[in-house]
Amino acid sequence: MKSTKKSYQKTKKSKPTNKHKKPSNKKYKPTNDLKYNKTFILSMRDDGVEYNTDIFRNLIKKLGLSETKNPFQPTSYLHLQHMNYMKYEKEFYNTPTLLMNILGGAKEVITNKSNLYFNFKSKFPEKCFKYMARTWDARKFPNNKFNDNDVFIVRPVGIGAFAGCGVEVVKNKKELIIVLNKLKKFPKIIISEYISDPMLLDSKKFHIRSYLLVKIINGVMSSYFYDFYEIFSADKPYIKGDWKNTDIHDTHLKSAGEYIVGPKDFNKSTQELFNKKIFPQMLDCMKYISKLIDGYAEPFENAKNAYEVFGCDFMVDVKFNVKLLEVNKHTGISMSDFPDRRDEFCKLYFGKIYDLVLEPFFNPKSEKIKPLYTS
Repeated sequence: MKSTKKSYQKTKKSKPTNKHKKPSNKKYKPTNDLKYNKTFILSMRDDGVEYNTDIFRNLIKKLGLSETKNPFQPTSYLHLQHMNYMKYEKEFYNTPTLLMNILGGAKEVITNKSNLYFNFKSKFPEKCFKYMARTWDARKFPNNKFNDNDVFIVRPVGIGAFAGCGVEVVKNKKELIIVLNKLKKFPKIIISEYISDPMLLDSKKFHIRSYLLVKIINGVMSSYFYDFYEIFSADKPYIKGDWKNTDIHDTHLKSAGEYIVGPKDFNKSTQELFNKKIFPQMLDCMKYISKLIDGYAEPFENAKNAYEVFGCDFMVDVKFNVKLLEVNKHTGISMSDFPDRRDEFCKLYFGKIYDLVLEPFFNPKSEKIKPLYTS
């Protein structure tokens, strides 16, 4: 899975940031003369926190593949998830494979918050202003933007900026200066309009975690948007104000109190609202995000074909307007707080991978689901 400069010659504009270290084992490059065994490699955490790996393992075996851990023999399918310390098992980086679950290339065109907004704005300005909050590079933020009602969220971007690290809400220029001084260590900082009038569920602020699958098979990119999503809510009922109170304003799965899968876990009226007004906007937004990544992502050198699932986070305002917050390249969800729903989530999540990628790839006659976008 090692990337070289040569492997990025087809990408556009964005600089690649794949930083896999070269393993010591022999490097393979997939060519037509390699014999790919009817095997698969499943390199995943098996601690019961994120996934039930047996659910996915049994789905793959339905394809007639047998499991192996041999990194030196060409395999039909290689699946890597983060292990300890957010690293992959490096012994499989160069294992030649027909299909892999991670895309190479310049994915940061959508997974970097700054790139996402400014690329979206550049290519599809009308859709960007509809589906994302107005955003500025901190160095170019207009001094006259603050008034008595305006609230802005400041986010660092780049190395070390993840899981809400360094995110601050400000409502005047003095607060902004203090926050910017605190965040000097980050390479880039962006400032966005804060959604201060969010839609509420059970009186709580929430965001939606949804999934976009992008695959490149035989050089053709296509994307699919999952028809289920999760609701991550704040710990306490929403109050407009008290912006530093994380119990009110921060939304996470852990603080949700219950695991909610939409639309099936909603009551009838909420289902209808999401199905008719909210989800169609999410779907439309993802068409344009798919267009943004087209031409940037590509399989790694050791893989002939590849796909990846991205976690897309949305918020909804009080008028039911959908706003895209970010696109995450890591979709691992800790289900330790909801062990009774873990298997349900795994069947939904891995079932989509099986239906959209694995079965159509290994049994092309079974491909019946129309993609959201095709290059």
